[in-house]
Amino acid sequence: MVGEQGGRDAFITEGFDNWSKKCSFWKHMVLHKQTKLEKSNYEIRLRSTIRSCRFLWKNVLPFRGNDETENSNNKRLFIEALSMIRENNKKIFTVTLENAPKNEKLTSPTIQRDIVDCFSKEIIKSIYDEIGKYVFAILVDESSDVSKKEQMAIVLRFVDRLGIVKEIFVGVVHVLDTYSLTLKAAIGTVFSNNNLSMDQVRGQGYDGASNMSGAFNGLKSLILNENNSTHYIHCFAHQLHLVVVAVAKKHDDVDEFFEKLALVVTVVFGSCKRKDMIRKMKKERVASEIEVVAVLKYVKEEGSTLSNHNQVKDMQIQEFGDRFSEVGTELMENMAALSLCDLFSSFDKGKLLKLSEIYKNDFDDSEREQLNGQLDIYYHSLLRDERFFNLKGIADLSRLLVETGKQLSFPLVYRLSKLALLLPVGTATVERCFSAMKFLKSNLCNRIGDDFMNGALICGVEKEARENVNTENVITYFCKMKDRRGEL
Repeated sequence: MVGEQGGRDAFITEGFDNWSKKCSFWKHMVLHKQTKLEKSNYEIRLRSTIRSCRFLWKNVLPFRGNDETENSNNKRLFIEALSMIRENNKKIFTVTLENAPKNEKLTSPTIQRDIVDCFSKEIIKSIYDEIGKYVFAILVDESSDVSKKEQMAIVLRFVDRLGIVKEIFVGVVHVLDTYSLTLKAAIGTVFSNNNLSMDQVRGQGYDGASNMSGAFNGLKSLILNENNSTHYIHCFAHQLHLVVVAVAKKHDDVDEFFEKLALVVTVVFGSCKRKDMIRKMKKERVASEIEVVAVLKYVKEEGSTLSNHNQVKDMQIQEFGDRFSEVGTELMENMAALSLCDLFSSFDKGKLLKLSEIYKNDFDDSEREQLNGQLDIYYHSLLRDERFFNLKGIADLSRLLVETGKQLSFPLVYRLSKLALLLPVGTATVERCFSAMKFLKSNLCNRIGDDFMNGALICGVEKEARENVNTENVITYFCKMKDRRGEL
């Protein structure tokens, strides 16, 4: 006790100079400063890595290459993007890549996957939070990637709080086969993982493949059996293509034309020299447009050989009719009654009431009675409102109803318009997702894992949602994912 008291007295009277543990104290202070500096450098490296990822997602580019070593001249895009970011920033340059601690560069494939995971989860969460308990339609297509894996892309179509129609890509799923039961199970898993229900689905959009649109065992039928309000619309672009093919096969003149056209395409595109010859001939012909006009006049004069062109139109109309289901045709006819074009010239209260009857899960008998009276007031109110005079379609109507607050005055009409907008008439959004996948997973970068590709594809396709992701949230989520060598 006496020794301890003497030590305290000496410290008080003489200060640090005679303190026996002064070296330990200063060592502690230096370590504390180093720790703060290390944390600062770690944050700089992490933010730079995130910026590199954002750049690659913005252009839907692959991350890694075959040789990522420091001396490589082909480090591929992630390292090259990071090098570009630090090029004119000394603060970043001094703590990244070769200047970073060897176990803390934050450029490894694992780090990249974790950052992709952080961003994609933030994006998906924002999308599903926006949908909430509202209804939506589903668009699905499947295609093999460059490594011959069967991938199924899923897009959700919904009307947001501002009355605007959105089609949002929510992921690509690797499926072992393309049987309809397999596809439905995969969709069910995606829904359950994100608190969605098949009861919320109000429309389906696929191509014409039997496993998708089959009347008995197709994906369409399996979902309809579970929810009879999930009305199916065959992609219009695919239908048009099928109609043209069918008419071509039935009509001799048209069939002969397409056979010759296919032969010309095959012959010409089989050789670069032939394509160059065609280009040269085209330039020469452009200079003499009079010859083209003469040919067209000749075709007109010889029109007797195509005197049955009305027959071709009838065949096309017949084909279109055969490819639309009864319910699909009725839906389209009734939906048209919502159009405001030409000052409500297509308005038909009877058809709109029939439309509400098709959606039995969305309107009960009492609400249909209210809708009957609400439609009359709605018609006369909007007919005198100049803001609704020049609308081009139902999408404009839905948006303007929200902008003007009239969705509160006519809630049942607004609900009907949203249901009409959910019906997908094309699968172009899904096709664009597959196009993006070809850039992300290419012949030179074909070993990318399914989860990483899914996350990177979501970040690459959903640009608006990605830009809204807060970097601070990503950093927080990244640091909480697991224990790492460096921390903030």
